[in-house]
Order: sequence, then structure tokens, then C-alpha cells
Amino acid sequence: QGEYAENKTRTTEGGCPERLLTCRAPSFAVEGPGQVAVALSLDGTSFTPPSAVHVVYYEEPALLQLSPSAGPSGGGTPLVLRTVPTTTGASALFDSPAACGAWFSPGATDGTPLLVMAAAYDSAASDAPRMAKAPQGAGGGEMRLLCPPASTSVLAAGGATTFALALDGQSYGKSRLPFRFYTQPVFDVPAAGCRWSSADGGAIIKISADQSELFGSDELRIRLAYKPPPPPPAEPQLKQPEPEPQDEVELDGGVAERSDGEEAEHAPEPPPPPIAEDFEATLAARYDESEKAVVFRMPPTRGEGSLSLSIALNGVDFVEVPGEIGTYARLSVASLSPALGPAVGGSRVELRGEGLRDTGALCVLFVAGVHRRVVRATFDQHAGCAVCETPAWDIVSAGSDAIVEVSLNGGQEWTFACRHFCFYECEVRSIEPAAGALGGGTKVVLAGSGFGVAGATPRVRLVAPSAEGEEASETREVEATISEELGTLTFETPAFDGAAESFDAMLYLTLNGSHFVPVRVDAPDMEPGTLVGEERAMKRVEAIFRYDASAKRGKKK
Repeated sequence: QGEYAENKTRTTEGGCPERLLTCRAPSFAVEGPGQVAVALSLDGTSFTPPSAVHVVYYEEPALLQLSPSAGPSGGGTPLVLRTVPTTTGASALFDSPAACGAWFSPGATDGTPLLVMAAAYDSAASDAPRMAKAPQGAGGGEMRLLCPPASTSVLAAGGATTFALALDGQSYGKSRLPFRFYTQPVFDVPAAGCRWSSADGGAIIKISADQSELFGSDELRIRLAYKPPPPPPAEPQLKQPEPEPQDEVELDGGVAERSDGEEAEHAPEPPPPPIAEDFEATLAARYDESEKAVVFRMPPTRGEGSLSLSIALNGVDFVEVPGEIGTYARLSVASLSPALGPAVGGSRVELRGEGLRDTGALCVLFVAGVHRRVVRATFDQHAGCAVCETPAWDIVSAGSDAIVEVSLNGGQEWTFACRHFCFYECEVRSIEPAAGALGGGTKVVLAGSGFGVAGATPRVRLVAPSAEGEEASETREVEATISEELGTLTFETPAFDGAAESFDAMLYLTLNGSHFVPVRVDAPDMEPGTLVGEERAMKRVEAIFRYDASAKRGKKK
């Protein structure tokens, strides 16, 4: 039964008015899907001959996958819909000009959709049947559409929706797929420590947003791309003096000899290869709920340089992350200075080698067997070296020798330089004499143990207190000599200019030439061997040398 819609007319291109008849499509459940011709009768008995106008009856498609399954709230994400093949193995989709997709509230099976977007059929696609394990030779097809912008109410409800398809533009099937709208995350510039990896790859990178827009998804993707280095700063053009010509002769081993007979240095090693300018990689990533961060493993880059970083929570809509990822091809430790220090820790150590730089996560490892200590380090641009402070070290259980390695990315990747650092523990039991002339020159002997350390450069610091405070104290340093056989360390007291009255000077000792520690000696009332361990340490007192105005220079009081 048709109904005449008197108020619904339109005019053709030729200017002829057209009227509209409407009817509800009858059921063809018995006959099955296919094309049905349409004829018209105004009196209910005499129908027009079948015309080119026809209606397509179809089997309601079972939705298999909507990819991606999430999109930013601003819309515009290209979506691909795949369905399960029909019972005959053919595609459940076809080219329908009225096809559209709709987004409903979660759990809703009918009612008014929240959002609607027209869909287009792609007959060339054939992934859907294969994904559903359809028979060989089964037809394929996909519906493609753009994700619409999400309304405020959708976002307020958390962005969760269900997607449905209507091939006729009005009959939405019962088959639904989840779809999530989200707000694109805003990323902070993270610490540089999580932004370095070797050119061989393998480092774990963690990226967090300043809010909680991140979420777990199988579609989470990372895109890395070559980033050109910034142009070098302009330098003033200075006229360089012409070098004097020198005769060079190639010798065995690649060493050149100058005309004056001196050997010239080897030619410098060429720089490591840079990252290829066409380098680009898209990687799967995961979301770490505990750290609220996107986590991925760096791929090999086979070169040194910088990479830009983008993240797509749905694998499609990438958002650029501020900053960059740096890769290095060479990293080594050539020397330590000093190479020894007290076991209490705190010695300033300078490390030099190839590839060291400021990364924000520069750190140094001290290791001996199962004993590991990692300390943070900085990079001194002026000196061109990494700098750290030694950790406290248990010589009894770990021994005095430790291997030192460096990492640019917080300890994920270490060097294999095997540079050695010696921790020492020296103990002073007595000071003789404990007083001397005001003008200096007194030979003082510190008796104790632990002085015989290979490579030691012993020095003694004397600090004279000032009434104006510790910052105004006067300091003198002198070299000392070690007698390993006698277990003594000897030095000569320096003079403090302008001193007219007697005063006490505190003593500090170093065996590495730089890290001074207070000298502590046994208290006068301590009998040898009566106290050990912590009890003995608590009874020890700071060593003081008395500058006596009444004593003659170089003579004992």
C-alpha cells in the first residue's frame, strides 16, 4: 500500500514537477536477498510494466571489525568497516548510495543515534573474508567512512559508543562494534634521559602526557622519522696563518714522520655514519597503567643523529611529541681522574672518552661481582668530560677494585670499557708531634695503616679557624710522603702568614690528590686493642695540630 505525499515534490532538470509516493517495503524473507523490480498501480489492479527502478534486499551484515576502534574528538579519522561473509561466502556489503554508519550510546539497541556519517563501498578490498576465514575465492569489500566530530555529551560520558551500519540509511542492524572518542593528549617535553638509544636499538622509551588522556589500545603506534640537525652557529671569519710545509714519509703502521724527526699523530678516526635522511619507522607500543606512560622499544637506526617522535593512540591520528630522540653509534670510557678514592665515597671523578655528552640521564656504574652502585653524572662542556661522585663502597665484602662503566640513558645500555677504580680505607692512629712552631717547618708523622695504595698522591690540608666564620678560615695544603714499610705518612707543616698567636689547625688527608677527609686519631685515653668496630670509631677524635708561638721553627715543642 502506497501513500501519496502531496507536500513532497521536486522539479527535474527539465523543469517538470515530480511527485513522491511512499510505502513500507514488504518482506522477502522466503525468497531471500536479491534485486526486486518495482511497478506502480494507481487503481490497485493495473500495474505498469517492470522498470529499471528496483529495490535491493540484502542479508543483514554481521560486523567484524571497525578500524581503528577509536578516534580523536575532532573527527576526520578515516575508518574501515569489515563484515563477516554471508553463508554463501560472498561479501555482505555492496554499493549502496544510502549506506551510513551511526554511533549509539553503549548498550542501546535502538533509538536515535548520537552521530551519523555516510559510508562508501570499496569493491577492491578483500581483507574481510580472509580475516573471517571464508572459503577460497570468496568475494570481499569494505565500507569506508570518516569519523564525525564527537558532541560534548559524548565526551562527557567518557567517549564510549557503539557503532552500527545501515545499508539502506535507516535500518540499523543488531550487530554492533565498540568505538571510543578521545581527547588528543598534550605531551610535555620529558627528561632527556628517556630519549637516548644506541644505533643498534633496544632501549626502552617511556612517554607520558601531562594529563590522563592516554589509554591502553592494541592500535597504539609510534612513528619515528629522521630529524635534520640544526644549522651550526655562524662563526666569524678569521684569517688563518698558512701552515709551514712539512715533509711526511709513510711508515709501517700508518705513522708519519716529520722532517724534524718527531712522530706525528695517527689520522683521526672518521665520524660514525649519520641516520639516513629517509629513515622512518612505525612501531607497536603499549600503555603502562602503573606509570601512565606509552612504552616502546627503540629499533636499530644504523646511524647517529636525531629522530622526531609522534604517537597515535588509534594507530592513525599521530600527534607530535615535543623534543627528539638521540641515537649514538660510539660510546667508550678512555680514562678516569682520579682513579682512586676513599671508601666513604664523595670523590669527584672525571671520565673522558668517545661519545660522552649531556643527556640528562648520564650515569656511572661501579661494579665488582654482584656489588653494583649506580650514581648520576653530569657533563662538563668546558672540560669535555663526564663528572660524578663516587658512591660509598664496602671494601670488606666487595673488595677495593671496582670496574667503571657509563650509560647515556639511565643504565639501560652500558659501555664495556672495563676501567678500574680503587677504593681505599686508611686509618690514622696517632700524630707525632701534635704541635710545632708558628712559622711552620715541623716534620709531622701520621702513623696508621692503609696508606700503601698504588698510584696514591698523598696531600695534607691544614685549616686554621677564623673568628669571622668557617668561610673565612685559612687553608694550606702540602705534599706528603708514604712509608709503606713503616706504615707512616710524613709531611712538613706550612706557615700561615701573619699569625702572631698560637692556634689549632684541623687536619685533612687525601691519597688521590683531590678528595680530603678529616683525619681522626685514637683518643689519648684509649688503650690499644681494647675497643673495636663502632665502639672504637665513636671514641676516635679529630686530629688537631697546634701552632705554638713559643716553639722554635722546625723544632718539637
